[in-house]
Amino acid sequence: MAEAVDTLQIADDLEASGINREQGKAIAHAVRQGRGELATKSDLEAGLSSLKADLLKWMLGAVFVIGAWVFAVIRLLPPARSLRRRNFWMG
Repeated sequence: MAEAVDTLQIADDLEASGINREQGKAIAHAVRQGRGELATKSDLEAGLSSLKADLLKWMLGAVFVIGAWVFAVIRLLPPARSLRRRNFWMG
């Protein structure tokens, strides 16, 4: 939940430090609008957990695909005894 910003207090503090009232109000207004766009810790944690879940899905999918490719390549290779009998590599 976003924390409330006391713009009147900000404007008063800025006025006390030498900034005129209108400039203080403008700065306080900009601060209040900027606060609405900030991410909270819970927002970041939710995004991170979602990112971790997506990464895990991609990694498991990649492992499955690589395993399927290895299995397919092994199945396509001729058996070892036919290599010796036919002299497969030497022609």
